Amino acid sequence: MDEGLFQDKNLKDKLFNEYPHILKAIEKEGYILDYLSFDVFTEIRFEDDVVGFISFSRFDIVENYFAIDEAYIIPEYRGNNLLFEHLNNLFLLDNFRYFPRKPTKAFINVC
Repeated sequence: MDEGLFQDKNLKDKLFNEYPHILKAIEKEGYILDYLSFDVFTEIRFEDDVVGFISFSRFDIVENYFAIDEAYIIPEYRGNNLLFEHLNNLFLLDNFRYFPRKPTKAFINVC
């Protein structure tokens, strides 16, 4: 996660400006983004394409604790274990802890 690359902290603006194909898929599916503010944004890739994202917010009180705010993968790329692989890599980092704000069925199945 290279948070220095991301100056914009509004998720919908970021998707509109940098990932319009993901925003279009979100709107087409009727997916609701509940947490628009974020501290860290990371891409989910399939081959050379960005097909999803995960956004995080830091806990103010505890260092290196993050809330997983939003996680989304374009529907046609689901079923490729992309979310599992991404989250698995994050959970293996010893110095960080992650907590889902709104665990979806897919997220629960991964964990």
